[in-house]
Amino acid sequence: MELGITTWNDDLPGWVVRPFCPPGFGDSDWDFWSGTYEMGGIWGGDVPESSAPYADYNIASDGCDENGVEIGIGFPRQLAQDTLYLAFAELYPGNESSSRMAASVSMKSNDCNNLGLSPQTDCMGLNTDRDPPVGFDGSALLVNSSRNWTVPACFLMGEEFTNPIRYAPGVSGCPTVVYY
Repeated sequence: MELGITTWNDDLPGWVVRPFCPPGFGDSDWDFWSGTYEMGGIWGGDVPESSAPYADYNIASDGCDENGVEIGIGFPRQLAQDTLYLAFAELYPGNESSSRMAASVSMKSNDCNNLGLSPQTDCMGLNTDRDPPVGFDGSALLVNSSRNWTVPACFLMGEEFTNPIRYAPGVSGCPTVVYY
């Protein structure tokens, strides 16, 4: 599974995908509110190592107007049911002061296993012909882009929630953005 956030710069062409963005039009993470892993940064959490967590830093098929940052769990069955886990990504800021965003979680096929590799960014979710198990639809939007919510902010969504909650920086424990 992968969980992540996507941010957009609506001034850039979405009909072109990386790595074919015209110079100055989404070819740099500086064109966004936040960078991706290719600029550096850290990620982590408290998920067990046995679940094979990884940073999904492959953005080769993202549109030039979007920046996706995801954290993957290669073996989600290693996670304990009814347990709250923390996952985070700390990235360098881009040049935009804010950005429209969306957040989601999705099931991915473990194609790394077919290659004798541990789960990682370049070999998860390649086989799009695999169907999710019966009773699962394969993905869930946690915050849909049509809400037009922006970052910086904090978001809270849980299984029992009917709608996500957005907190502005400095409200209800949401940290303010620190540029370094």
